[in-house]
Amino acid sequence: MKILDLHVLNDRVFYNEQSSPTNPDYARSSVDAHPSGLSVSDFLESSRCRSADCVRALGLRQNAGLLLGLYAKKQAGQIQSVQVATPLACRTRCERKSPDWAIQRMEQIYLAASQGGFHEFVDNDYQAYALAVEVRASEVITRNTLTVSEKALGLLKGHPAWRGLSFIQSLNPTYVAGLLAHLLDPRWYIDLCSPDRMSYLHGYLGLTPLTQRAVTLASYEPWRHHRACNTVLRCWKDVTKEREVRQAFELTGPVVVRGSYQLGRAPWDFPWRVWGYHLGFGMPEKLLGRDPVIADLRASQKLVDFLQYTWLNTLYLDSTALPDGRLSLFRAVDFFKWPAEVEEYEKHYVQTAG
Repeated sequence: MKILDLHVLNDRVFYNEQSSPTNPDYARSSVDAHPSGLSVSDFLESSRCRSADCVRALGLRQNAGLLLGLYAKKQAGQIQSVQVATPLACRTRCERKSPDWAIQRMEQIYLAASQGGFHEFVDNDYQAYALAVEVRASEVITRNTLTVSEKALGLLKGHPAWRGLSFIQSLNPTYVAGLLAHLLDPRWYIDLCSPDRMSYLHGYLGLTPLTQRAVTLASYEPWRHHRACNTVLRCWKDVTKEREVRQAFELTGPVVVRGSYQLGRAPWDFPWRVWGYHLGFGMPEKLLGRDPVIADLRASQKLVDFLQYTWLNTLYLDSTALPDGRLSLFRAVDFFKWPAEVEEYEKHYVQTAG
């Protein structure tokens, strides 16, 4: 079997060729990345690409266009297998930009697919990477405001994470598209020592007190992953509606009203309720925190946790690897606080099936 390991830098393709799969008991200490001298589009039509049985690449945004083209070749029967693995196999940003390092790190990946190891590039991957390519090509950022193309918003509806996220009717789809394009695949952010922990993903998105402080309070200097943190916040929080939600919470606290469509009280608006809870609405006076930074942070973390759980659930929906008769990986009753939230989510999940 002829295997090509590929990496794109400045729209030029680098490759390493193998005649058989890598021996899992032996990782080569030196792997050469050969420059093809071809752009992504030209490489896809080259004899070297056509002659490969299996093509592999890291799930980097710079490789997204290449992976989409390879998937089209696979669908046409010209390539047997296209595989992708976590870009975090590279330990630094410099390694991810270096073809030699990137390809060498690929040779050293022996993780399970569920932990970021190589998995077959399938339609769910195609939808995610197609959105990332369109967002990257069309995004415009002015004064911390993001805009993307109508095509990107259309592709969002086919993204594997959208079934879960569309439950939250008040989300800003533009920022959701930006967030999903940034993440690409939830399997990249699994903590190998504790798979249920979210600290790795939170850190990657800047969902930490220092970064959130600069996003929430403009008087502070931006910290690491400022843009990602701001993107998550803008997914759920419309600052023009904050006063409206505050007034509602001052009356009743951050509670669910079954059947309501009012922002903050609707069953799907759980990020706003987390925000209100951490601002002390409905709490005894002695427990009031009223820290806007922590309130924004906890609400954004809760949204990202929901995204991670429901996205993984979609990716493994039909997997034979799941125990107990392929039960869902995400149980609403374990995640949500209020029965009305559980009921509405389960109704949404059934309605969006297929």
